[in-house]
Amino acid sequence: MKRIYYGLIILLIILCSSAFAQNPPLRVAVTNFAPPYVMQGGHKQIFGFDITMMEEICSRLQRTCQFNSMMFEQLLPTLVADKADVAIGAITITPERAKIVNFSLPYLPSQAKFLTNEDYFNKPFDLSVVEGKRIAVETGTVFPAVIKRMGIKNPKIVEFSREEDLIEALSLKKIDFALLDTPTATYWEIRSAGLLKTVGESKEYGFGLGIAVNPNNMALVQAINQALLQYQKSPTFHANYTTYFGNL
Repeated sequence: MKRIYYGLIILLIILCSSAFAQNPPLRVAVTNFAPPYVMQGGHKQIFGFDITMMEEICSRLQRTCQFNSMMFEQLLPTLVADKADVAIGAITITPERAKIVNFSLPYLPSQAKFLTNEDYFNKPFDLSVVEGKRIAVETGTVFPAVIKRMGIKNPKIVEFSREEDLIEALSLKKIDFALLDTPTATYWEIRSAGLLKTVGESKEYGFGLGIAVNPNNMALVQAINQALLQYQKSPTFHANYTTYFGNL
């Protein structure tokens, strides 16, 4: 009886493995570094909220995630060029982006906050303080447009392709402020040993964070949305959220 039981288990494993093997890998373009959504450990191993989420979705789709790291500014062009099926990494849903790629349902709200150094974080803050100052943003983000909508006068916007370079420049006072996703700004504040702090209130922008999907594959959007809704109702989602946002 035990042999039959174990034989059935082995058969089930083989059948599940075959199902995964029959489905092609899901090509996932992912930004190099956008904590706590995407981070890198030893041997360039990627992890973070978005990575765990995407792995859960791939599992529900019975496909294997095939991650390809790149600069944030390359994510959407990679989808448009049909070199990836989806893209992740704290990508905000906007009407402009939705004209060139498809998006899943939003999985988290999109909010931004200023991060600054000791030249400014001990002073009273309002948006007038930022006027005429050097404000850093990551290349390819919608933050230049967000700054414009805030009504900040004469901002000197400085773009960085790598978030780590942006943070280094802010720490060295080569720039005055940085505008980042709120969890990202808080992440850097916690890890700056007191050199950097967030200031002001979080500003909502866009229509939430979404998974960008190849514009030629509406069926994939529907499948991802179904898997995403299942994931958001699961204990795994809440555990993942607590792991990466619980201390922010």
